[in-house]
Amino acid sequence: MSNYKAIKYNFSGAALTDIVVPPTIGSILPTSSTEGNLPTAITITGSGFISDSTVKFIGASGTTITAPSVTFNSATELVATAPTGVGGVNEDPWDVLVENPVQGQGDNLFTIDDNPIFTTAAGTLGSIIDSARAAPAYTLAAATATDPEGVTVSYSLVAPGPAVSPGLSFDATNAAITGTADAVGGDTTTTFTVRATAGAQTADRIFSILVKAPVQTYFTVAGAATEVIDFSAPIKILVVGGGGSGDSQGHAGGGGGGGLIVHPSYSVTPQTYGYYIGAGGVAPSPSTNGENSNWGINSEPASTTATILTGLGGGKGTSQDGGSGGGKSHSNGPGGLGVQTNSPLISADAKTYGFGNNGGSAPYSPGAHPSGGGGGAGAAGQAGQGGSTGGAGGGGKDVSTDFGTAQGSPGGHFAGGGGGGCHNGGSGGAGANGGGNGAGTGNSGPGNPASNITGSGGGAGAVGGNGVIAIAY
Repeated sequence: MSNYKAIKYNFSGAALTDIVVPPTIGSILPTSSTEGNLPTAITITGSGFISDSTVKFIGASGTTITAPSVTFNSATELVATAPTGVGGVNEDPWDVLVENPVQGQGDNLFTIDDNPIFTTAAGTLGSIIDSARAAPAYTLAAATATDPEGVTVSYSLVAPGPAVSPGLSFDATNAAITGTADAVGGDTTTTFTVRATAGAQTADRIFSILVKAPVQTYFTVAGAATEVIDFSAPIKILVVGGGGSGDSQGHAGGGGGGGLIVHPSYSVTPQTYGYYIGAGGVAPSPSTNGENSNWGINSEPASTTATILTGLGGGKGTSQDGGSGGGKSHSNGPGGLGVQTNSPLISADAKTYGFGNNGGSAPYSPGAHPSGGGGGAGAAGQAGQGGSTGGAGGGGKDVSTDFGTAQGSPGGHFAGGGGGGCHNGGSGGAGANGGGNGAGTGNSGPGNPASNITGSGGGAGAVGGNGVIAIAY
């Protein structure tokens, strides 16, 4: 009890023994500080202070920290040191407690105004596609921060790197980055510094954005394939099934072009995507019918998963198998039908973005009976032409606007149908835009094969080309 300051009185008014007098707090100076300026000397005025007084700081959650040093100036003044290590948590305002050990407390007297704290990790905010790509869409994280005291945070760009990627804008109220990135010739990373400001306090953090240059990928395939996507955005996809063929005789109908799908804006996220390309069937010999397409046979197996789109095999000269109908052969009648949108095997994407056309008919006449050309993705197959010329294959689909002219035949056309043959000699029908030519010498001459890179139908007697996948982003 030696720390008590007291006066004792007897019954006659004389001083007796200890009676406790607690300390009181009138005010403190300064009333606030910043974490970066701690420790701070705080002058406490009041009454009842003694040389052994202790000072404690009590936060809003009850956290209690004892001042590392206290200087006794008089019974009415103490100088205490506000401790370090109290920032980063919203404990403001702090109570100040003086103990003699009898306590004297002043509530909500002292504030430590800490710096804002970033909630977004330093480094990349994401990848985006530039304005030359399929669509200027992207997903970026905002470089946000919070203030422990609840003060509103604003944002700015400061050196080094005081700008986001060209074409984009930075919102000072919420740190959102929006706009359309300017086109770049190669993948370009822009690094910049975001400053978060809360009252008089600031915090800086360095971030970056990768703007990816336009990419177009082409590859031929029969069956399954995969593509790794490392960003979130809509991309353009071209999927062409394998082309069908006629039979081994020169008078066969032209094979139908592979089923073709052009998806203008397929949304992807970072992951590995699977594809499945249906192979075009080979017609038996001899063939007589140009059968329909049904957009399902020889396409994706039921067990295949994670598929973006499925390409479908082109029509045979004699069987149901693909995107465009095969040409009619050797007898009167129409060629095979193209896209069958009522088929339950057709996906919604194929119905919306698919292309396939009918095969040509075969106007029979004794001794000649030329066959019709196979349907193409861009046009129907031509009917047999009189006594000596098979029908030309239907044209391929022109996708050069979206995928350029470097691939396809000619100049960005895909999935042309094969030309029809002619029974007793004469000219075979030409394959259009990549389809194989029909036979020109009757039974003895097979047609020319289609180019693998076009995914087209073969000519009479020739195997159709493989499927094609093209991706633009």
